[in-house]
Amino acid sequence: MTDLSISEAEEQFAEVFRRAAHDKERIYITRDGKRVAAIISIEDFEAIRSD
Repeated sequence: MTDLSISEAEEQFAEVFRRAAHDKERIYITRDGKRVAAIISIEDFEAIRSD
């Protein structure tokens, strides 16, 4: 799991997307040091959704 600021995620979007989609890495997006969103693989999303 990785934390990235919004600006870091914007700058590295293609890499962030690849890591989530292909490496199944969960990436947390932060604002002012607090987690506000996450980028996860579709498999993780569907598993969460089916609960």
